[in-house]
Amino acid sequence: MLEMFERLINEHGSSAILRERLELISDRYTLLEGQLAASRQENSALNDQIGTLRKDLELAQEEIERLVGERNAHALQNAGPQLDDGKISILKLMFQANQPLNISALSRAVRIDENLIEYHLDRLSEIDLITTGPLYINEPLTYVLSKSGRKYVVEHVEI
Repeated sequence: MLEMFERLINEHGSSAILRERLELISDRYTLLEGQLAASRQENSALNDQIGTLRKDLELAQEEIERLVGERNAHALQNAGPQLDDGKISILKLMFQANQPLNISALSRAVRIDENLIEYHLDRLSEIDLITTGPLYINEPLTYVLSKSGRKYVVEHVEI
């Protein structure tokens, strides 16, 4: 009989411990569910923030492109003192000729070596004051004023 009491006490003690452990596990599970819900909510908020930041980045990139364009236009407007006499002579000639000119024709007209003419044409092309003219088979490359080149000549060069 003593054995029976001992077994009942052991079983009762084990079930009480088991119940306490189950309650502890249940409490921890409830806590983890709350943390998971909070993490999901935070994740959703962060995804919304990422979307907003992406839109802001696109707007900032567009603004940068606009400002770079304005800076280039401003630099072009103020390019007058930066152009030397050779480049000014080429621009005047192209403006007055109003037709595509090749390197040889430019060299003869402004009396500058063809290599130096080509150098000036490269620099003028870099700042978008001239562009290549129409291409013809077996004909030398020609150059013409660009729109910004005509504007520059009219606004900054004495004709």
